[in-house]
Amino acid sequence: MTSLLASYHRIRANDVFRHGLLVLAATLLLNGGAFIFHAIVSRKLGVASYGSLYAVLSFVLLASFPAGIFNTVVAKFAAEFRALDDPAHLRALTIAVCKSFGIGLIAYIAIGSALAKPIGEFVHVPPWEIALGAAMAGSVVFVFASRAIAQGTQDFRGYSLSLVIEGVLKATLGAALATAAFGLAGGIVGFFLGTLTSGVYTMWRLWNQVGRCARAEFRIDLRRVFATTIGATALMACTAVLSYGDVLTVKHFFAAHDAGIYAATSLGGKILFFLVGFAPTVLIPKAAASHSRGASALGALRGAMLMVIGLSAAGLLAFVFGAAIILRLLVGGDFAQAVPLLPWYGVAMALLAITNVIASYSIALHRFGFSIPLVCISFAEMATLFVYHPALQSVVMILIFGNACALVAVSACLAIQSRKRARI
Repeated sequence: MTSLLASYHRIRANDVFRHGLLVLAATLLLNGGAFIFHAIVSRKLGVASYGSLYAVLSFVLLASFPAGIFNTVVAKFAAEFRALDDPAHLRALTIAVCKSFGIGLIAYIAIGSALAKPIGEFVHVPPWEIALGAAMAGSVVFVFASRAIAQGTQDFRGYSLSLVIEGVLKATLGAALATAAFGLAGGIVGFFLGTLTSGVYTMWRLWNQVGRCARAEFRIDLRRVFATTIGATALMACTAVLSYGDVLTVKHFFAAHDAGIYAATSLGGKILFFLVGFAPTVLIPKAAASHSRGASALGALRGAMLMVIGLSAAGLLAFVFGAAIILRLLVGGDFAQAVPLLPWYGVAMALLAITNVIASYSIALHRFGFSIPLVCISFAEMATLFVYHPALQSVVMILIFGNACALVAVSACLAIQSRKRARI
């Protein structure tokens, strides 16, 4: 009993675990809301129609991969401004984010409308749904960039409440819109309604914190921004490709029923990935702040890795022994063919999650040697899927092998760069 209490107090004293658990709880509520949305909609629409909706949502999430890029970049520099106690630059950063990503939203709408027809034909959905999805993708990028400021300043209470708002609205108003008489349009808007509302809350909270700070011209080292953006782009693009590219590939090459089965597999498997997705949120600002002060950031990495590996192991055990129950709760009994695929898909997601943590740590320390190897491996994996896809099981096995290669490459690059820095 005494040892348990001592362990509890050590965890509470460690801000990586304390903030990590707070963000984890909020992330669970967010993902719970999203999965409730899918559970309701999949039962209402049926296998084929749900496959179409999931393909459009996957397109939106794939198109919004810059959200992860700018989230990482903005969070890193917000963390550095906080470490240097520079509220004036935090205010300037908030204004710059609003202006820049407002313009970006307009660009998303224009580009999405121009490319709606060819993309719609590729995934077999009407072009207007792609155009609507593009508008949602631009909005997601804006919201993520706003949240990144709260993340970087370690306002994890506000950040977590933003996630809770999104999850609750997905499960309630979002699901109501999706199952009303609005068809796929209601499904698309409903899924992202919570994201848009949480973005409004985030900006209101940020402005209450920095709106009265001293004014300052926004100045930042553009070379460091460019280097960070390149590294973050490599990570987020590859994560998006490895998370959703397989779904679009299967939707293109396989029959509608098989695509629906794979959509259910992907949805269930991503429970694990989203479960541990909170770790970089806490790791990046803490590692960047420590590094900017000249202190070691290894403690933050150890804490994040411990949480990710432990939760991934628990998730995989749940998939092995409870895949049928999980899928029945998520999407109903019509998707039973996904049961044998789910544990293997979970392995692929666990590998991707650990890769994401190590690469995020590298970005926080301004080490980007992993970028080119990760990009090469990711697109080689997608190319393999395009060429070789005899069955759904084969698709999942290719994902596992590719994600394992990505983890080895990212870990090796970090180790090599760390040794070089130690010699210097």
